[in-house]
Amino acid sequence: MTSKGIHVRSARLRRTAVVAAAVVATFALGACGADAPGAAAVVGGQEVKLAQVADSVAEVRAQLLADPKATFSEAKVTATNVNRLTRHLVVQEAVRRLGVTVTQAAIDDIISSSVDGQFGGNRARFELVLAIQQSVPASAIEAFAGDVVAQNLLAAKLLPDGTQEAQGNGLRDYFVKLSGSLEVRVAARFGVWDPAKDSLGPVSNELSAPGVVPSSAPSN
Repeated sequence: MTSKGIHVRSARLRRTAVVAAAVVATFALGACGADAPGAAAVVGGQEVKLAQVADSVAEVRAQLLADPKATFSEAKVTATNVNRLTRHLVVQEAVRRLGVTVTQAAIDDIISSSVDGQFGGNRARFELVLAIQQSVPASAIEAFAGDVVAQNLLAAKLLPDGTQEAQGNGLRDYFVKLSGSLEVRVAARFGVWDPAKDSLGPVSNELSAPGVVPSSAPSN
């Protein structure tokens, strides 16, 4: 790949980051318990299974313990994965309701763009940094990237002529309403889902923005 190709792909990822990062704070673990036995969370009748969370945590643990410079916090990794898996179900419901299509090609493109543009083609390094920074296990990278693609498409569908900031804000507001209507519930041991949370920090243009693509430098 040429340096020009890397530059173009990196710029596209930054545009994606602006929109996707704007909605991350909407999905904050904060109350009340999932009623279904064996469920970490319930989203409109769909469940995040405790086994899914446990498997994700175990995979991230193995990835981090294999790197002598990485540190592992079970509480942090568990909470982050409950949040990620719950958010995934909300995003998928938004995709269904608004009729957008996330293609495998788009998922492959955003992953390869990050691996090539930020990690010099080193997929293993990309996976490790994503596990360190955002607690995403290697087996969940495609689903994680798919949610990033979906958020960008949803923002464009909701506000096609809006600026990046306006699209991000519009998507955030949509998710606030959607998560409320879905009556998202999280098992008390993991925290509380707050559908009314709409306060955001500054939107980052960096690829390390939460919920988007990691930077090449790990942060422990």
